Amino acid sequence: MGVKRALMRELPEIAKMWKKLEPNNSRYDMIKFYMLFRQYFYVYKNREKIIGFVAGSVKSDVRSHLSAIYVKEEFRKKGVGENLLKTLEAAFEKSNFSKITLEVKEDNKEAIEFYKGLGYAFAGKKPRYYGEKDALVYSKELSQIEDS
Repeated sequence: MGVKRALMRELPEIAKMWKKLEPNNSRYDMIKFYMLFRQYFYVYKNREKIIGFVAGSVKSDVRSHLSAIYVKEEFRKKGVGENLLKTLEAAFEKSNFSKITLEVKEDNKEAIEFYKGLGYAFAGKKPRYYGEKDALVYSKELSQIEDS
């Protein structure tokens, strides 16, 4: 089926996935986030089942943010994450944002390579962002988005 905008009724299923990324976030946090930024919240469906999601937020008039991306393990490295992220980037670009940023755990080498492969560049470090772990900040100019 592919990428579709997330619906409110899908939030319980998405919440289970988001919990794997951010165990400290409550279902209430996610619903509040969805209500604020629903236009930047997408799911990837395969045979009517959600296998991944992406959520974005707004940080300033020009800067958008990748807040969360998750793909079920058995569907990774099959283009699902790339499709989700490119859909989010296109939505941000359509809303006239010029930049997208993200944080990633510094020891998450697989995710770092994924982001680099999609044109994201290292932009800094946030000490102890993930409790005891540091976050690496990556960014991408949205004008770098390639036409597909």
